[in-house]
Amino acid sequence: MALNLSLSYVERNDNKLLTITDTTSDWGVGGNISVGDVTTMTLAIDITTSDGTITSYDTINVVTLLGLDGTSVQSDLVIPINAASLTVSGVPLGTVSDELPDGIWDFTYTVTSSFPLTTTVLNDTDFIYGVVRSDVYKLLRKMNNSYEWDGCMNEGVLNVIFAKTYLDGINVSDISARRTAVTDQLYTLERIILNIETYDI
Repeated sequence: MALNLSLSYVERNDNKLLTITDTTSDWGVGGNISVGDVTTMTLAIDITTSDGTITSYDTINVVTLLGLDGTSVQSDLVIPINAASLTVSGVPLGTVSDELPDGIWDFTYTVTSSFPLTTTVLNDTDFIYGVVRSDVYKLLRKMNNSYEWDGCMNEGVLNVIFAKTYLDGINVSDISARRTAVTDQLYTLERIILNIETYDI
């Protein structure tokens, strides 16, 4: 019987850490292997940024990263990903102090045991957008410091409101069905944020 693998994703507010948690509901159930039976567990990550560039990062050996062994349990399956974790040919994207890139993140999570011999693969996708989200909220806080009722038609104020609306629009997009639309929206929002400082907010 094969595992029904699942993962959950939480991006830290400072955009420097993505915590991936194994939320599989049937470890050790119905003849499935337990976490302690795992011989190999890997995580491959591809990131598509707003310009359409796809970067395939080195596959992460989760067993080594988390120090898994025969005594491991599901609560041990919490995988921290930062810019230092993402490498290409061994060269890291950045340090633990660097922000993670916005874009569509594709995950390939593979779990193998040798007895019984089983291999289960999960292909999953998440949209990471912490950089633009943080930038939009910074603009909103700045707007609140100077906002007055009569200023609601100020061009800078309207552009900040537009940026927030655009951000909300990205959130309701179905990533798997609208990949190109989502990356296009991300690109546009990045341009809005880049140029919005020319206005007196």
